[in-house]
Amino acid sequence: MEFAETIPQDVSEASARHVEQQRLWIGVAALASGAMVFAQGIIAARTLGPADFGTLAIVIAAVTSFRVVATLRTRGAVIHLMNDALVDRDFAYAGASLKAAGLLEACVTLLAAAAAWELAPLAAHAFTRDPGMTGLIRVYALTIPFTVLTQTALGVLQYFGRFDVEMMVRTADRAATLAATVGAVMVGGTLDAFVVAATIGPCVGGLLLAGLGIAEAYRRLGERWARAPLSAMAGRWGALIRGSVRGTLQTTLAAVAREGDPLWIAWFSTPIMAGYYALAAGLAGVALVPAAPFAQRAFPHVARLAAQQRWREVYAIRARSVMLVGVGVAVVLIMFGVDGQELLGEVYGRAFEPATNTLIILLGAGGIAAIAMWARPILLALGLAPANLLTTLLTGAIKIAGVLLLVRPLGAEGCALATAVAWAIASGLMALRARAAARVGAAVAPPLGAS
Repeated sequence: MEFAETIPQDVSEASARHVEQQRLWIGVAALASGAMVFAQGIIAARTLGPADFGTLAIVIAAVTSFRVVATLRTRGAVIHLMNDALVDRDFAYAGASLKAAGLLEACVTLLAAAAAWELAPLAAHAFTRDPGMTGLIRVYALTIPFTVLTQTALGVLQYFGRFDVEMMVRTADRAATLAATVGAVMVGGTLDAFVVAATIGPCVGGLLLAGLGIAEAYRRLGERWARAPLSAMAGRWGALIRGSVRGTLQTTLAAVAREGDPLWIAWFSTPIMAGYYALAAGLAGVALVPAAPFAQRAFPHVARLAAQQRWREVYAIRARSVMLVGVGVAVVLIMFGVDGQELLGEVYGRAFEPATNTLIILLGAGGIAAIAMWARPILLALGLAPANLLTTLLTGAIKIAGVLLLVRPLGAEGCALATAVAWAIASGLMALRARAAARVGAAVAPPLGAS
């Protein structure tokens, strides 16, 4: 099979059409994933109680935060290098760039897995004050080698517009975790069993993602990509490494601030507070999931309009999206604000009622972020990152300062307040960047509130 027979003449146009055709599937899959996360949270919370539920969250956060730091983010570099290669019809370079990215990512990931194993006792002592948790941290650290090609596979899938495959893998991950969680209850419902259950889903997802990414490369590029010599990367390794390191730095700063919340709480407070926060954060994410299908439907169209400088239509869609998402967020906030404590007690158990205020704060923060998401397609269409390094550093510093000031006296609620402030600032800065970029890109731009 020749490369020329499998590569569309305009990859980006084909990708855009493919994404638009599969928006409904992505939305359904997002809702299904949210429902499974919701069910999993109920089972774990009612079985374990706040203290062990918090310890489970701490184990997962410790490994996830380390994995985020130690993962080489080759995804953006893969997309950039493949685009350069395929625009020039340099198929040897396309194949070599994939192999080189996969090789770099695999080496870094396997080293990270070994380091996580050695650092597990330190993490157990620092965050749980219980050396007996070392084994559980090492069990969950088995997820790291199973993500050995995740970033490279995501680069391939996203370049060819296969966001449906990405969502399918995420749904399979959630389904495997839910099934394993039910199994954990059947074998006694111990903390050990729940850690094993939490490990299974990411392992299944990592293997699926790597396999489907490789399959997509074969389908699009034919068999010759695997035989492309690494010598085709001569003089280009620097671009791959720089792009991967740049993506790693920025993504790591944002992800650690997001994934490490249970660790901050465990460090300054107690596992019970970490359990309250983990439950509230998970439920807030599920409650705001219905906004995802709308975003997936609107974003491709907004991005194309922005790229074509059709600003009045962009702002009309933005006004409608802000209204719809805002109404949805307001309904959720009212529901939990009026009767949140009773709902949490009925669904998760009375022991989790103190998580109500944390949940309301995180819902408000998530709502602000969801409303501001209209800015992302505008920035991406103009070739700008939704958040630059300076913005990430600023919001990360604000989040850490808030954690240091608020977690010790307020526990989970303090961490939620720090998160809300950081998210609000990040969302506001992203919206301001989009507004400024639109005004620069347009001869005449309507005012921010125009519809």
